[in-house]
Amino acid sequence: MSTDSSWGDYLSADTAGTDAGIATFDQPLVEPVAVEPVLPEPVLPEPVVDVVESELAGAAADQDWSAWHADSGDQWADSAQDWVDYANENLAAGNTDIAASAFDTAANHADLADGNYDVSFDYAAQAGTHLDTAVAEVAPYDTYDAGTGYDAGTGFDAGAGFDAGTSFDIAE
Repeated sequence: MSTDSSWGDYLSADTAGTDAGIATFDQPLVEPVAVEPVLPEPVLPEPVVDVVESELAGAAADQDWSAWHADSGDQWADSAQDWVDYANENLAAGNTDIAASAFDTAANHADLADGNYDVSFDYAAQAGTHLDTAVAEVAPYDTYDAGTGYDAGTGFDAGAGFDAGTSFDIAE
């Protein structure tokens, strides 16, 4: 045999040396221990939790309605602009009666858009009120930092107008 080992030397069935692996390792006997979970005490009393959940659900629903009315307002505003464009085309073509009727329709659609925006704002303000109520419910308890969870001042500002791109993430 040569002094150089080949793969055959490593793969042969002759394993004269003893395996000092798992078979010779004596594992100590350990009795199983039953783990009893320690459940934390409720952070908030159940009536407070119920009120907060209700207020958060109300905020989410009002925000959804706010977004729906804002979208509806956008559609009516787009329609009003289409009617203005149509009226201007007819006015340029000398069709004054058609243009006048189209301008009236545009004004009607603009009023509908405005009404939807007003309703959207009202729903958004109510969503903020729901959040304020939820924060007020949990504020007396030391286990909750009211300044980090639901802060209606950063997501919705009733004084600055309605931002249709903002939504409230209501985690349960």
